[in-house]
Amino acid sequence: MSKIIFILPGYKHSYKNINLDSMGYKLIPFGLSLMESMIRKHSHEVKIVDMDSLNNPLDEFKMILKKEKPDFIGISCMTASVDESLNLAKISKLISPKTKVILGGYHPSAMPFDIIKNKNIDYVMVGEGERTVVEMLNKVSLKKIKGIFYKKDGKVISNTSNEMILDLDKQPFPFYPQLYKSKKDFKKYGVFNSNHTVSILESRGCSYDCIFCSNNVINGKIARYRNYKNVISEIEMLLCKYGISNFMFFDAGLTLNRKRLEKLCNEIIRKRLKIKWTCCSRVDKVDKSILKLMKKSGCTSIYFGIESGDNEILKITKKQITTEQVEKSVNLANKMGFTIIGVFMIGLPFDDKITVNKTIKFAKRLPLDYAQFSVAIPLPGTKMWDMAKNKQGLEMTTLEWKKFSSYGDPVIKTNLLSNKQLIYFQKKAYKQFYLRPKYILNKLIHPKRFVQDVKNLFILLKFLKAK
Repeated sequence: MSKIIFILPGYKHSYKNINLDSMGYKLIPFGLSLMESMIRKHSHEVKIVDMDSLNNPLDEFKMILKKEKPDFIGISCMTASVDESLNLAKISKLISPKTKVILGGYHPSAMPFDIIKNKNIDYVMVGEGERTVVEMLNKVSLKKIKGIFYKKDGKVISNTSNEMILDLDKQPFPFYPQLYKSKKDFKKYGVFNSNHTVSILESRGCSYDCIFCSNNVINGKIARYRNYKNVISEIEMLLCKYGISNFMFFDAGLTLNRKRLEKLCNEIIRKRLKIKWTCCSRVDKVDKSILKLMKKSGCTSIYFGIESGDNEILKITKKQITTEQVEKSVNLANKMGFTIIGVFMIGLPFDDKITVNKTIKFAKRLPLDYAQFSVAIPLPGTKMWDMAKNKQGLEMTTLEWKKFSSYGDPVIKTNLLSNKQLIYFQKKAYKQFYLRPKYILNKLIHPKRFVQDVKNLFILLKFLKAK
């Protein structure tokens, strides 16, 4: 039997002046909890450490290492957390030299050769890692484990690509009891517009080819879906065991497969499950019929990936939508009573003053409850990364990974917009959207989340004042 500790590095710092705790935004580490379930099935010891949940993160992390003496440390690594992930690996080796350190996640999957060169990293895990990590704990010969990079005799060994998990229904449900001892613990977690929320994945992979999306780096372009009954069973477990009734479907595929979504909604209705749920959706995948069914089954909020208010920029992103489709779907969802969050990017390839101002005006014209304006980030492994490297409409101004955040200093400039101009337009977008008298009046007349909205306003003002 082997022992592994999974580490989720802190991510709050990457939002700079945005206080996520005050906004009620904190996500349960779904992926690591799923890993834990797989490992427990094979009778190994496993523990998850969420660095953002610790009072004195590094000191407590060191104490855990000294106490547990694990065989492996598995560190999750996003691009913005590379520096912190590598620092945790360094600490792990100093305190427990014999412990093998594994890095997995989006960034190592996109840049495995870069990461494996670090002297404190023993293995890089590429792609979907559940089977891979179990094989490592089972002490399968490294030669036979797919999807890993490691060093041998001073040389980097790269094994063949990891195989995608095709049957998602064979995956166990995420394991939460170790992290969350009681129902009260779940109250710490939520998303932007829904507190006490647990994330659920109904699918993996996406057949679309948006230039900015890093989802395919791990999950691939083949969309794979769970059976709707399997999803319902997980919801019922969380509802009965923990009293959780708010859910967030984070995957891109929920509304892509209409028949599966209809079955899921109808089953929720048939079983009379008293739940509320939020999802992400493309604007071209909803109409009055499916929105009506979603609403009846408990869907209250929809995140629409809109990105830009300029059709030419949308073509460049390969989003395969138009502003006309956006208006149609957003107006329809608004009339049907959904809370709508529009997601936009500032600084997409070839963005200029005209296109960005069109995006801001477009966001203001739409009946959105909330809008998010992030500065575009060319993440490794995406087509936008390649465009930035080749200076096609944008270019990178730094490779400091900790700056690869939507709310810090931009890591890019476009061919017509400088770093400073991108910051200016991001703040302009937030100011003009949220500080409109019409918007504020509407919030006072229809106070869905009055207390939280007031808190968010103060957070916004602090962000606008920050340099």
